[in-house]
Amino acid sequence: MTHTVTRQLNTYTGEKVVEISQGSMDYSNPGAYCKKYAGELEEYESACEAVEAAIRIAEAWQKDEPDTEILIDHGATGGMTMFFEGQELSGEIFEGLREWAREHDEETGEC
Repeated sequence: MTHTVTRQLNTYTGEKVVEISQGSMDYSNPGAYCKKYAGELEEYESACEAVEAAIRIAEAWQKDEPDTEILIDHGATGGMTMFFEGQELSGEIFEGLREWAREHDEETGEC
């Protein structure tokens, strides 16, 4: 299954979230920023690769905007607008995303 990594501005709440969405770019939310960091606005067959790219992007974005809370999350929009709530950037959250990705890739045989 394809996963797409984008930086998003939730137009309802103003939150900034790095989203790992299931599906092609067509299944990403509409609040995507233009490409600034390597790996964003790209599609990945492996959830593990998508998560690692998203973590690098989130950390770089947070470094560039230290006074803004940058969040990260994964999910599926089903082709609709469904902004992801986002989770704080932390080692614990990153490990949870990596675990989800490993389990997903094992199920699909993509890892």
